[in-house]
Amino acid sequence: MDASGSHFPLPDIPDHLGRHSRSPIKRGINLRSCELHHPRLTELLDVLACTSADIQFYPFPGMSLERIGTLIGVPADRMTFAAGSDALIGVILDALGAAGGRMILQVPNYYGWSHYAMLRKLALTAIPIGLPNTTGVGFAELLGAAEKSEPSLVVVSNPNSPSGHLLMGHELQHLAHICSRHGHLLVVDECFAAFAPVNHFASLGQYDHIVLVRSYSKSLGLAGARIAVSITSRRIARILSAYRTESAVSGPALHLLERLLSRPQELESIWRDIV
Repeated sequence: MDASGSHFPLPDIPDHLGRHSRSPIKRGINLRSCELHHPRLTELLDVLACTSADIQFYPFPGMSLERIGTLIGVPADRMTFAAGSDALIGVILDALGAAGGRMILQVPNYYGWSHYAMLRKLALTAIPIGLPNTTGVGFAELLGAAEKSEPSLVVVSNPNSPSGHLLMGHELQHLAHICSRHGHLLVVDECFAAFAPVNHFASLGQYDHIVLVRSYSKSLGLAGARIAVSITSRRIARILSAYRTESAVSGPALHLLERLLSRPQELESIWRDIV
């Protein structure tokens, strides 16, 4: 018993799950820091800066969902906002991962997936995808793990960072069929999808057991605004929305997201430069 005399059963958190730190980068054309830096984007953000009303009053995320859904071609009732992809990852693991208690993870991957899985004590199966520039390495192993496992979350990032691996449409559909057959939910982290020839919603949008995690930190340079969206079936979207992650999304973030998505030609030009 500690000095406070409390008997409350606090969880033990391993030291390696503590805070992570890094040094900021302020200029240049860059994705290395998981932030998008580009001089034309900087100019565009200065032009689209939010108004006082976006700061002074509570936002209405439901109205923004309708408008943003129209811009990206996704029904609003299949989307859920969150204040960054970390918030979405946590909710996906709470709402969906806890049901099966298992996760199959393509590695390397964003550390948040394994971090939050360990906090929630999910049984984690890591599937290495091999070295950079070795197309397809690890995909058979991923399929094999999905075929052998009891119902789990199957998580891939596409394109993968830092390896650069890209699963194409036919591979994604094959993986989706295997996951459906064995009762898995397939989660595709598409944070870098703007920089690759892939449209996950076109390939996977017809399936009910798919969750797409779309961060706008990289594609739109909104890392500081903290905004992301999940795209999934209406039933799963209803489950995720019950956690009210949209209540933490700020008015300035919604303002910037909607206005940037209204400038597709300028964004595509910036993405081509990054590629």
